[in-house]
Amino acid sequence: VIEQAAQVTAKERLDVARDRYAVAVQTSARDLANGDPAAARLRLDSCPDEQRGFEWRLLAARLDSHDWHLQPSAPTVGSPCYCSRGDLVAAACQDGKVILVDAQLGHVVKSFAVAESITACTDRATGDRVAIGTRDGLVWFVDVVTGEARRGEDRHATAVQSITCDREGNFWTVDLLEVRRWQIDGSSRVVARLPGGASSVRQLGVAGDGTCVMWKRQRDSGATEGAWVIAAGTTDVREVLVGVGVASVALSQDGTHVVLGDRLGKLHFHELANSEVRVQNAHGSAVLALQY
Repeated sequence: VIEQAAQVTAKERLDVARDRYAVAVQTSARDLANGDPAAARLRLDSCPDEQRGFEWRLLAARLDSHDWHLQPSAPTVGSPCYCSRGDLVAAACQDGKVILVDAQLGHVVKSFAVAESITACTDRATGDRVAIGTRDGLVWFVDVVTGEARRGEDRHATAVQSITCDREGNFWTVDLLEVRRWQIDGSSRVVARLPGGASSVRQLGVAGDGTCVMWKRQRDSGATEGAWVIAAGTTDVREVLVGVGVASVALSQDGTHVVLGDRLGKLHFHELANSEVRVQNAHGSAVLALQY
């Protein structure tokens, strides 16, 4: 009698589990059809591994292959960057907020009210802090876990153009006049002052030895474009030029050479020690991004 009762109880539990699985899959399919991939994913993830059949795999494949976007009601994103943990995207918005977006589902996880007119955003290698720059030259540091936002002690005289982080976890910022290196306590020092003549400065990068590079765009659209390079431990700004419009720039991790991608699809390799330049055909159109 005891064994028979146990078998009945086990069968009832199995039936309940099957019913729950069927409801979860059906609800997930409905959420997906209604344009709510986040809810659909949560439903699928709640299903035990041993119950996941072909219908589960079909829905999961549809979720994985679909290019999900933020809802139209989301604020306009100005400067997105991927957090190092890989599961979040940190994005600075034009309404003065920083949002953290789930990279797989596309929904906003956290939102921090920081400042207006955000112009640049990046995260630290550990993924625990985000730094943002504003149009009025301020730099803010946001703790990803607690959401606490703290303003840096110093500021730039003009809008922050670009932000990056070095291997030691220190943030670097640049405006049209200078490059600053920030400490964990929010203080900073001027690394170098830049020559005039640029309409914008983009893609600030720092090598492991402290050499930094940035792509400068000229005020005169017909002028030769290129990059500024500041050798480690110096304040000297060196100019690396390209004969046609620059579309991207990157610095080797050892700080020995700079590569610039132009609008014709070519790569320009500049050896900083001897000024040697090599040009290589890479793409049929502009090289929009470079990374080591």
